[in-house]
Amino acid sequence: MYAKDRKRPITKWTLYYLSVIKTVLIVSAGVGILLMGIGLVFYFRGSTTLSELFLLGIIGPIGLALILAVFLSPPALRGLYLLRRQERYLGFCFRAEMKQKNITKPIYRSSDWFIDISNPPTVLALQRDYIVRLEKRKIIKGNRGNRYRITLVGADGKKQRIEGAHASINGLQTWFRKKPDLDTQRSKTNDKTKNQN
Repeated sequence: MYAKDRKRPITKWTLYYLSVIKTVLIVSAGVGILLMGIGLVFYFRGSTTLSELFLLGIIGPIGLALILAVFLSPPALRGLYLLRRQERYLGFCFRAEMKQKNITKPIYRSSDWFIDISNPPTVLALQRDYIVRLEKRKIIKGNRGNRYRITLVGADGKKQRIEGAHASINGLQTWFRKKPDLDTQRSKTNDKTKNQN
């Protein structure tokens, strides 16, 4: 579903594009093609004019795209806002960090990072050093399936509710519980300093 052969490091824009904009474009294009087909049928029957066909086939999907973007953006933007808070508190740049670690996929897990895009569009890009604890897992029942909500307590003392698909929230909890072994981290740090000398 996502660009598996992507070569460039991911950015905030990449995460937003893959979670919201790509969905909006695909749905709007599909609706546009459908509306143009229906419009052409009516045009050849003589029930509509070319200007009405234009309005139906072009303006309709653009309006739908704008409406979809407005409704799909808030969860993704909350995730990007949380990422910005992490950047400010921990003093790093997401783009530089992804470039340095050569992280090119929008779904990534390491001892330091949990990056995921769940559907409906939610962006999770969390740095382990920022998370103090995860609490209050709750199921939100809906027409299109269940969503899960968890409360994240950050190192700055602020709480943030995170919603997402079961696989994403469950993956986040599992990743957080599996703290990296300090001895393993120390040995990696020692190996890096030996290699530099």
